[in-house]
Amino acid sequence: MTFTHRTFLILLIAVACMGLSFFWSFLLAVAFVIILVWAIFMVIDYRLIPGKEKFEISRELAQKLSLGDENEIILSLHNKSKRYWKGFLGDDVPEFFQIRDAIFPFGIQGNEVQTFTYTITPRERGKYEYQTVHLRILGILGLVRKDYEYSLENSFSVYPGYLKLKKYQLLARKNQLEQVGRRSIRKYGEGREFESLREYTKDDEYRKINWKATARKGKPIVAQYQIERNQNVIIVLDAGRMMRNSDGFMKRLDYAINATLMLSYICANKEDNIGLLVFGANIQTYLPPKRGITQVHAISQLLHNVQYEMTEPNYSLAFQYIKKKVNKRALIILITDIIDNRASDVLIREFTRLSPKHLPLCVTLRDKELHKVTLEVPKTREQALQLGVAEQILEQRLLAFKYLQLNNVLTLDTLPENLTAKAINQYLTIKAKSLL
Repeated sequence: MTFTHRTFLILLIAVACMGLSFFWSFLLAVAFVIILVWAIFMVIDYRLIPGKEKFEISRELAQKLSLGDENEIILSLHNKSKRYWKGFLGDDVPEFFQIRDAIFPFGIQGNEVQTFTYTITPRERGKYEYQTVHLRILGILGLVRKDYEYSLENSFSVYPGYLKLKKYQLLARKNQLEQVGRRSIRKYGEGREFESLREYTKDDEYRKINWKATARKGKPIVAQYQIERNQNVIIVLDAGRMMRNSDGFMKRLDYAINATLMLSYICANKEDNIGLLVFGANIQTYLPPKRGITQVHAISQLLHNVQYEMTEPNYSLAFQYIKKKVNKRALIILITDIIDNRASDVLIREFTRLSPKHLPLCVTLRDKELHKVTLEVPKTREQALQLGVAEQILEQRLLAFKYLQLNNVLTLDTLPENLTAKAINQYLTIKAKSLL
């Protein structure tokens, strides 16, 4: 049995009366009457509160939760007694999620079922468990309360971008994939295979006009070409030490993993063959390029278990492995971090050698804090030194990008939170321009 604030207020009044009885003796009798009445009503209030068995609680959540997304958790409370009760329902959120327990006040009628919904946003992949739900029932008179615990064990796994993948699948079914990313995705590209003729619109390029068809129809007609399919795309994911750094909400590696999964699905939707290589000091995993949604699911399973290494990435090993395993021309998308031209000398030297047989695309994650330092006016000597170092790193980084571009390597530098949309748009641009 636990006392409420109302009970402590009554006891405080009784104690005050006892204290003042030194001046007015009749207040001592008043105090004893208050305590006696309080004790009687407290017992009544306590006995009226139903037992634990009169309340049924359940928790509903998916076995797979999505990394970096809001996942819905539903608690249900069934009052199997015949009375109306007030109280609080609280869930023990796993410590990993670093949020306070979800607590809900309620007033529930007899034989009523109420549901309470909240969301959690996982920041790391892995397996986790929910444990206890807490129920507090307040007495009718508000003098006492009873606390109950219900053991509701729910195991779940956090997978990369699971909810986003379902969203992309829905958009694909509705033929609305142009909603992905920050800009529209062309429905027709500049491929080599003729697709159809249609009327000219103001957004079309003049060079697309089919002059013979225009002469026949008496109005501007443009030719549409189908984007080539069944091309190879290999995503090469760096799991080295720089990818362990947290950048805002999640680790860089997890941003990269989410982007890899979404990009894999877009490639599958475009009927390209998609493969995956994950490496650190050694090759962690390799999945040869295949087409279809089954390949996307296989990639999702592999990405679920990927962990960063506290070592430098072995770029030379990764690119030699690609040369050995991938014979057909492919778009090689490397997702990594590049500090400067010296620290990434091996990356630059080895990645440029993939061209011209393959089309290499180097996708790097921009350091938000580093850029932030360069925008602030230094006020101390230490801040001035930090500014100098930051500017030097960014200048060397820019030189590294220029060297890659001069050697026929496409580059994309983006903030981690924009990685998915930027990578998808870059891939679609490559497809539309028939660069592969």
